[in-house]
Amino acid sequence: MLSTTPRGAGYSATASRPTLAASRSKGAALNTAERLSTYLHAANRTLAWALARQEASGAYRGADDQISAYYKSPRCLALTGHVVAGQRLIHYLRRHHAHDTGDFTRRAGDRSPPGSHTYFNAWLAWGLHSLGALDLAGRAADRLERVQHVDTGGLPATPEPDPGDQVVDWGPTALGAIALTSLGRLESATRAGAALVAMLDVQPAPDEAMYWRTDWAGHTLTSFDPADAPSHLTRYGAESQIYWYFGAGLAAFAMLHLAGGEARWLDAADRLFRLVERGRPAALHALTSAKIGWGASLLWSITGDQRYRDVALEVGDDVVARQTPDGVWLRSPQYASVEEQPVPTSLDTSIERACWLYEIARNLS
Repeated sequence: MLSTTPRGAGYSATASRPTLAASRSKGAALNTAERLSTYLHAANRTLAWALARQEASGAYRGADDQISAYYKSPRCLALTGHVVAGQRLIHYLRRHHAHDTGDFTRRAGDRSPPGSHTYFNAWLAWGLHSLGALDLAGRAADRLERVQHVDTGGLPATPEPDPGDQVVDWGPTALGAIALTSLGRLESATRAGAALVAMLDVQPAPDEAMYWRTDWAGHTLTSFDPADAPSHLTRYGAESQIYWYFGAGLAAFAMLHLAGGEARWLDAADRLFRLVERGRPAALHALTSAKIGWGASLLWSITGDQRYRDVALEVGDDVVARQTPDGVWLRSPQYASVEEQPVPTSLDTSIERACWLYEIARNLS
């Protein structure tokens, strides 16, 4: 049985383990079990790095009370059984970020990236439910349902005072579907899933790109500031694209199928996966590809389709290869070293990738 325990008797973040790079340098190929072992060791190294920063208050040293440093930790700590660290984190979030409205993004002075409110809250609803903080998770899920489009089921990137100004975003909608499914709110989750399928159905240039946003009336947004292009579309096969939207959709469809048993979600996942294949190899070899590995591994665990397993392993190998010896992933070329990258960015980027490595290992083992 593969262990996912980052700390314990005899654990060392630098202990010798089979590595992908070492195996390749010798011309050898690791078998699946050995590859999954490297995933777990890499993820364990990240958790050791992160937990070494956690203070008794539950805060991470150097995180400056930014919610972007914390919102992925509840799910990762729950997944790996770190109940004490998880309880500390819950207490910290209650004191510093929780709000009666279920919105964790209202703290004055929080310098987290703007435009991600729904995404943050979806992650927290999912993770806090996993940790057993049912009151906080329930309020966050209530908020997701309140901001959900009453007709289409889509979720806005950031709720706006004037609904006409809101933009339905694939990423928050997919994470919302995942969170709502996990909390058993299947009606709302199904509506979010249906919004994703509707976005697939109305793509204006399906052979060239995937557009990720619509206006509140459901019209695909094809005109935008070029500087904002990465959050609006992904061009198949092009360099320097953002790919996590694909992975979030794959996982959302997989979880909806697991919750309700409906074949339509696997059909939707297959449609989306074919677009991922169209974007190879770049789609599987970027920092933002990690969610694709998770989604593909989950689909393999359901279907046994070899395509999904192969992609999950290809992505997992790439994720491990990008990790620094500290257990951190860098958002390059923006940052060239762990010292240069802000702590909240390191926590956000690294804890998520550790989470997906654990998930891939679990789903493929």
